[in-house]
Amino acid sequence: MAEGDFREAIVILEDLRDDDPIIQWNLAYSYSRSNELDKAKQHLQNIIELDADSSMKIVADGRLRELQEKEDSLITTKRSLWISLSGLVCVGIIALIVVFMRRASRKVTTSGKLKPEDALTLKVQIVIALVSGLFSILTLVLTQILSG
Repeated sequence: MAEGDFREAIVILEDLRDDDPIIQWNLAYSYSRSNELDKAKQHLQNIIELDADSSMKIVADGRLRELQEKEDSLITTKRSLWISLSGLVCVGIIALIVVFMRRASRKVTTSGKLKPEDALTLKVQIVIALVSGLFSILTLVLTQILSG
């Protein structure tokens, strides 16, 4: 552990007695440094359940709460990234729709069926409807993610 090789430390510590709170503490530390939070939390829980010194139980309980907060923070970060990517996808889709609408309005206006002003009005109305729909869907998705 002193050399920073936590995977090797885990291999060695797993072969030792599992009823020793110090070994459990070192395993919890090694697992947390290896980003295996579930295993780290389990070893901290073992310390609390063992007949360990009360001060060690208090420290293990505090560390257990810290790991839970770290895990919650990672989940929040992942959700935020997903929300950002969803927003970028919506913007990209809207940009593609605008491009297609411009091409369609050019074809319509050159065929003589609609005046350029009417084509522009139609295009703006369609884009507004699509953007409103996409933002409604995005709002529903974000609400579901943040509530669950």
